[in-house]
Parts: sequence; C-alpha cells; structure tokens
Amino acid sequence: MALAELDGRAGLFALALALLAGLLCGLPAAFSGGSQSMTDQLREGSRATRSIWLRPAFVMLQVALSTVLLASAAELTESLVASIRTPLGFDPKGVVALTYSFPWDTSKKKLDATYQATLDRFAAIPGVTSVGFVDRLPLQGASQSGQIEIPGRDLVPALRDLPVSRRSISDTYFATLGVPLIAGRMFTPRAKDVPECVVNSTFAHLFFPGEDAVGRKVTFDTKRTPGQEPRWTTITGVVADVRQEPGQSRAAAEVFFPFTNTFWPLANFVLRTNGDTTGVMAAARQQLQAVDPLLPIESLRPLSDELRRATSDVETVASLLCGFALTALLVAAIGLYGLLAAEVTSQNREIGIRLALGADPGLVLGNIIRRGLILVNVGLAMGLLLSYGAMELIAHQLSGLTASPIGAGLLAAAIMLTIAFVASAIPARRASRVDPAMALRHE
Repeated sequence: MALAELDGRAGLFALALALLAGLLCGLPAAFSGGSQSMTDQLREGSRATRSIWLRPAFVMLQVALSTVLLASAAELTESLVASIRTPLGFDPKGVVALTYSFPWDTSKKKLDATYQATLDRFAAIPGVTSVGFVDRLPLQGASQSGQIEIPGRDLVPALRDLPVSRRSISDTYFATLGVPLIAGRMFTPRAKDVPECVVNSTFAHLFFPGEDAVGRKVTFDTKRTPGQEPRWTTITGVVADVRQEPGQSRAAAEVFFPFTNTFWPLANFVLRTNGDTTGVMAAARQQLQAVDPLLPIESLRPLSDELRRATSDVETVASLLCGFALTALLVAAIGLYGLLAAEVTSQNREIGIRLALGADPGLVLGNIIRRGLILVNVGLAMGLLLSYGAMELIAHQLSGLTASPIGAGLLAAAIMLTIAFVASAIPARRASRVDPAMALRHE
C-alpha cells in the first residue's frame, strides 16, 4: 500500500478542521436544553424530548464509530511500537542502497552478466568495503513465497501449508549488512550441479527443531507432475533473522538462493562504506553508467533513508487514525452530554417532585449515569463487532500487520466508558440538585 507522505502542517490543519466540525455538530445538542427558561422547561415537561428517539440512536452510532477508530488506532500504534522494538537484524549505518530493474522479458544471461558487472564495479569504488545484491531490500516485504518439501519427512499440515519466502541474493549480501552466519557457510555462487541455499534462523527452528539444518535438502518444487524427481537444494548455512516487513514483530521462514540460480529482474545493491555515503553515491552513479548507460537508477540513497520511507505508511495511517479517533471520541462525548443534559432538563419537574417526596439524591444521580452507560454499552457492542473487520482490512492493506482486536478493543472500551462516565456525571449531578420547592411551585 503506497501512501503519500503526511505533511505536518496539512495534518494539523485537517485535525483542527475535524475538531471544529465535531464541535459545531455536537454543541447544538449539548445546549438544546439550555436555550429555554426554567419556567418554560418545567411547563413543557418531558413530552418533547421523549418523542425524539433519534437522539439516543445518534449517540450510540457516535460511540460505535469512536470505538472502531480507537481500536484501530490502538492496534496500529501497538504494531508500530512492536516493530520499532523488534531488532532489524542488520546494521544500516554507513550503507548505501541502489535500485534498478529490467523488463520481465530480459534474458537470464543478460541479468547475470549485468548484476555481476555491477557488483565488481561497485566493489572497486574507493571507500566501499563490501557490496551485496538482494531482490528486495529489508522492510520492503513482498517476496516470492511457496510451500516446501523435505526429503524423508512428512510435514504436519501447519508446516506443509506454510508460505516460505524465497529470496535472491549474492554470497556477499549478509556480510555487507552485518548479518551473522549462525551455522555452516555461505553457498557457492555458481553451484549449478548441486544447487545450494542458506536459510534463516526461523526456518531452521520451524522445520528442523533441535536438529542441524546444515546439509539437509529442501525444494519449492511441490507442484511437479507425478513421478517426477524434485529439484532438491542443499542447505549450506543458517543466518540470523532479518526484519523484512515494516510492522513485523516476528520473523518469517526464509530461504536464500544465489541470484545466478534464479530469475529476478528487480535489482537492489547495498554498499557498505567507510562513512562517506555522499561520495560513494556519486561514484556509484558513474560506475553504473559504465556498466550500462541505458540503465535508469530508480533509487539511490542511504539505507537508513530507505528504512524510514518503508515505515512511513504505517506511521501515517496510525497518525491519521489517532486524529480521527480523538475527534470521534470528542463528538461522542459532546453528544452523550447533550442528550443527558436535555433529558435531565426535560425531567426537572419529575425529579424535583421525587426529591420533595424524599427520594435519595444519590439514587437520582445513579439513574442518570446508568442511562448514559446503557447507551454507551450498546454503542460499544456494535463498535467492537465492527472493529474486528476494520483491523482485518488494515492488516490486509499494510503488510506485516496482524489483526488482534482483543487488547485494542479492551483499551477502546475502557476509554469510552471513562468518557461516558464523565459526560454522564455532569448532568446527573445537576439533576440531583434540582430545587424541590421550584418544582412543586410549578406543579
């Protein structure tokens, strides 16, 4: 999901406009009971207010909308915080990232020759200590994936159906990013007769728990014709996990193949420098022109900038949803207060008579608060049901996020109930202080 970057001034203006609109919509209801004199209100009684059944419905709708927005914002914020706390698995400091691509009908021979020439020329740039190739940069997600088979092992359904990511890299990629090799060795780049690959730590733990994954074989060739021998690939090493999704808090199982053994016309190169990223970027541009003057550079910037750009989508959506949620919360609070204030005003005579006959003021206050909480609970029930679908939609649109509505829903419910109690307590307190003498004088 590609979103435009959110400008701070535009965001503040939109939030201020939303708040103003919410206030303008909610204030008429809040002050509807205060526009008349006390005498007129006592004479009119409760007939007018009780006939307006739409007002409670609107309040419940506001509460439901606020709950959906609050739960969604809480889930996004939780995912964002979890992703920030999740280690990247590599060191982006001093690394430059360059991207270019070929048409999909480009020959494999041309791809291999161009990628290798690019690696050789980039490695010769003064100030560059290491160069690597990868099909997708970290936090860009969207890798190829498929189910795997392991010879001599009948996988349980959860593992048999698990989509495993498959990525194309050079043998120098992990060393360039500073990703540690946990076991074994890197593959031989041009191993054709006996294809080789490396896997990440999550893959090894899932498919070979308590065992050594090095030397085992694996294949993605699960849809071959019956009786056909699969194309097995030997695992030569296990590397540490690398975070590949912006909102990822748990690594996925991944298999890494040499780019010489795969076809992928989208190329990303990482160049570790001695600190002079500006000079290296200028030199990389010149060296790429020497490889192929017709190759357009799609992106050339420090890897840290690429990482910030990759997480901007989640941050933008989280910021917008938080703003919308606060606005909806304010509108719901004003609407609830306006409804209860009008209700109390219309029932001043009845409340005054009850107090004159000895009713407990605390009981009157509790009845008003209870009515407000009933409306909020109905709206909450609707909002919590809708929030699950909303979070599923957000998780589907933003890769790496998972919908877990329980915690977010409980937080939204706690906030809404607190706001409802405060909004109900103000008119309820006023109701408990109605002057019985005035009520009886007008009876």
